[in-house]
Amino acid sequence: AAKGRELLELLRGNRVSLIVMFGLLALWVFYLTCTTYIGPGEFGIKQVLYSPFGLFGPMGTQKTVYETGIHHQFPTIEKILRFPKTIQVLTMRDNPDPREKITETISATDERFTRIVKAAYIQTSDGFYVKMDTCILYCIEDPVKLVNMVGAGKLYEDNGILPVAENAIKVRLGTLQPEDFFDAKIRVAKLDEARDLMNEKLEPMGLKVKHVLARYPHLHPDVAARVEEN
Repeated sequence: AAKGRELLELLRGNRVSLIVMFGLLALWVFYLTCTTYIGPGEFGIKQVLYSPFGLFGPMGTQKTVYETGIHHQFPTIEKILRFPKTIQVLTMRDNPDPREKITETISATDERFTRIVKAAYIQTSDGFYVKMDTCILYCIEDPVKLVNMVGAGKLYEDNGILPVAENAIKVRLGTLQPEDFFDAKIRVAKLDEARDLMNEKLEPMGLKVKHVLARYPHLHPDVAARVEEN
């Protein structure tokens, strides 16, 4: 009888352990499939992909902005899109040294915030070309506008900041003469004009440019010689 009681207690203990294990497994599966974690320096918006009888609200992008934390979503029906709220960097530059591998110097974390493309080639008012290394510091201010106007993911880089920034730099700095690129006051004033022009185009997309920084204007050797002589 004593052995029978011990066996029953052992079976009950194993049963409790199994229930706890299955419960933890169910919670883990629920966390992986039915929640999204928005980390520090991020915000998110929800897209309703399918809403039978309107139970999940109107389909499409919702207006609620989700801050840092764990947020619920129904798999295959809802999706929370995450975006960085920190400063993003668009760097327009050419690699001056073929031995320098830019992409290898950027960590996986930095790649979330930095995009490197070729330098801008600016045609000056007298017809010459200047290659300018430029950094555009910008941020996402309204992710709802961003998704509605541009789309999800990294489309805000290719379809938003990149074409607008390149065009604004060429338009505003294209009014200068080659020697003006070496005058700090003139150059900074034109960069501020380029920033303002960018923001006119980007505000409806939910993006805002904070600063436009330029360095290292590269001139054709003949033009550089003329500028030095002047």
